Amino acid sequence: MGQDYSRGLTSQLASPIQSWYRRRERTNESSDALLSPDESMVVDDTQCPLITHIHVTHISTELGRIPVGFYVSVKSEIGMYHTPNKPAEVGKDVVEWDDKILLPSEHSSKISLSVFASFEPESTLGAGKALREIEVTVGELLDHSGESEFITLSEQDDGNLQVDIRIQRIVGPSEYAAVPNPSTTSGETPRIRGLMDMTRCALIRCRELLGYPFRWIFNPDLLALLELPGTLFCLLLVGIASLIDSDLDRAISMLEVAVKYTSDDRSHKPLLLDILGSLLLERYECSGDVVDMERSLSLEEHALQLMPDGDPDKYEIVSSLAMTLLSRYERFGDIEDLEKSISLKEDVLRLMPDGDPDKPTGLGILAMSLSSRYERFGDIVDLERSISLKQNALRLTSDGHPDKPTWLVNLAMSLWSRYERFGDIMDLEKSISLKEDALRLMPDGDPDKPEILANLAVSLWNRYEGFGDIIDLEKSMSLAQNALQLTPDDHPDRPKRLDRLGMSFWSRYECFRNTVDLEKSIKLREDALLLVPAGDPEKPTILADLAVSLWSRYERFGDVVDLEKLISLKEHALQLMPDDHPNKPALLGNLAVSLSSRYERFGDIMDLEKSMSLEQNAVRLRPLDNHPYKPTRVVNLAASFWTRYEHFGDIAGPGEVDITE
Repeated sequence: MGQDYSRGLTSQLASPIQSWYRRRERTNESSDALLSPDESMVVDDTQCPLITHIHVTHISTELGRIPVGFYVSVKSEIGMYHTPNKPAEVGKDVVEWDDKILLPSEHSSKISLSVFASFEPESTLGAGKALREIEVTVGELLDHSGESEFITLSEQDDGNLQVDIRIQRIVGPSEYAAVPNPSTTSGETPRIRGLMDMTRCALIRCRELLGYPFRWIFNPDLLALLELPGTLFCLLLVGIASLIDSDLDRAISMLEVAVKYTSDDRSHKPLLLDILGSLLLERYECSGDVVDMERSLSLEEHALQLMPDGDPDKYEIVSSLAMTLLSRYERFGDIEDLEKSISLKEDVLRLMPDGDPDKPTGLGILAMSLSSRYERFGDIVDLERSISLKQNALRLTSDGHPDKPTWLVNLAMSLWSRYERFGDIMDLEKSISLKEDALRLMPDGDPDKPEILANLAVSLWNRYEGFGDIIDLEKSMSLAQNALQLTPDDHPDRPKRLDRLGMSFWSRYECFRNTVDLEKSIKLREDALLLVPAGDPEKPTILADLAVSLWSRYERFGDVVDLEKLISLKEHALQLMPDDHPNKPALLGNLAVSLSSRYERFGDIMDLEKSMSLEQNAVRLRPLDNHPYKPTRVVNLAASFWTRYEHFGDIAGPGEVDITE
């Protein structure tokens, strides 16, 4: 519950791109220079045709059955392109497409254009019935492209359909310099603030070059242009930015190509590596694929090696590397990753100049690592420092900034942790208020909204547990259900959210004793256990939580199958939980209680002995500074001593336990 969350990719991608522009600004390179090809390259006037419109008439053909739709396939040496499937409309014999389809530059290259009727229930392309096939060369298209608005590729004859296309000529790399300078066209004087205007202009050019949504594989001509430090590089970044929300895999593929064909001595290579590493980390957070996380770490380390000492933007790479190390720590629990992440983030703050607009981010990400170390070891110094850093990050972030909800939520998480430690109700109330503020600031459809809903649900549940207001419980359940509905089936956080919703149903069962709620709680937690992958740090918690719901059913109905299963679940959770985990003492104590119940049921003295040993370990693992749960563990251990005395009839009994250590 105390774990922070990061507002992923918007800032991850924007920050390194902005740094690149700042670097260009410091070296006195104008925006025009950014949009000009490398002078060392030979630029010719090779004309590349771009299909911009396809118009098919007389398409109503005797097919024997009604098609679902129609599509066009264009094949060349570059590759195969399929237009979207256009639905068939009764009484209409004209179909049009506005796809941008790049063709080869070589005049002798052959183009095959085919019109298909599709009979698939969905837009599965490539298996339809061919209605017309046309072959033409690039040279023939260029010869006719200036004669009329449309080029007729087939004349309507004897019932055959007619195909007309519109061609636009793209003239070599030199045309790319035509992208307007944002500082003169947008009215924005600081170039860094004109970045978005530049990207809007460049996006138009990027779509003209590659077609949207970038279905073409890069051909050798385009790959060669990747060495340009200016326009195509800008276009590549813009194209990637436009794909992030809609197709992360394709954005990563584009950057993979850019990284492969950009030598290490290029000034923008660290930026490419950094952005690709950030995208891979984003995909890891969506899919849980460890390969993406490890690759992200490798790329960020490579980027750091390429950055010269003294580069004022080096902290961007250091920050990205620190975030990836924190993600790996959260996955595998290796304390070395956490310590290195903290060290790197402290370096980030030292490198960051005063007044830097990214200062809140630097403060916030260091605070996140300190929160993680507090969760691991319970050192209150880490928690207090984390709260202070998050308060500073929030103070430096203006209203309306997209990161404002991030800092609100992260500060709320640390205040909740302090409430959990010391019980100050003011911390709990402030934590809930901050999360509600963050939720109000987030627009509908924000990908981070499910996480905020889930966090607020847990906070309200905790307030219910402390004060018993049923309104908090009902609101918590509603928020948890909304968070789950917004979480895709394959999202790595879905098991956790199923478990938390199960917690709410269990609490309502404990309040009203309705067994429907109890069964719902068990089902949700069983579903969570089925989805959580091996090695996930949430797995011990989900195992233990399912055991809690089964314990309630055992207490209600006395089915020994539930007792055996919950003991097995707790034992499994203990095996997966590291010795320094803050929840291990509680789990040891809970398993001890379950074994004691089985002893009372069947009289097996081994269960009693094991229960006492577990209680003793739970007491020893509790800190000695008046931990709120330590008295409970001591009382339970004393009860076990009494039970053993009743069994053996002597004061000490075998295997006397010393709790004074």
